[in-house]
Amino acid sequence: LYNKKMKEKFGTSSYDYKYTNKDETLPRSVVRYFVDKYLVPSTKCLDLGAGAGRHSKYIAEKGVSVTAVDLSEVGISKTAEILKDFPGSSVVLADIHKLPFDDDSFDSLVCNRVLDYNDDAGLEVAFSEISRVVKSGGIVLLTVRSVSQPPKQDEVIGNENEHGGKSFQVAD
Repeated sequence: LYNKKMKEKFGTSSYDYKYTNKDETLPRSVVRYFVDKYLVPSTKCLDLGAGAGRHSKYIAEKGVSVTAVDLSEVGISKTAEILKDFPGSSVVLADIHKLPFDDDSFDSLVCNRVLDYNDDAGLEVAFSEISRVVKSGGIVLLTVRSVSQPPKQDEVIGNENEHGGKSFQVAD
């Protein structure tokens, strides 16, 4: 039920289209830096909001067991194909606000440009879930877009606070 509500609120149609029609294979430089500097082979990393798997693949190539999570069925399908040759890696269709993992399941977490799609209440839940599933002493990379960036083609600003902070959602 919660996944359905999140899909209705934020949508996945533009991302389903993107993952079907655009081939993003290169991980972002900040993710490469984080993985190369801080992640250790044979540990467990959660790629939260994995999309079509470009970061999950990079993490797995470094010998880290990655679990890729996304709300897009198309993205998860592409990620499953990418990770099929990496033992210990998995994909899960899930919502960042209700992660289907035990407490302290992961040594690290990568969440690249996913939190932008939350209002304040959604961020509180997402941060609580991240804190719950990452082990004490674990390492986390969270990236968000700059407030100076305009919405993407199929997005609208869902909320803007008095400090210029913005949250985005897929336009209806």
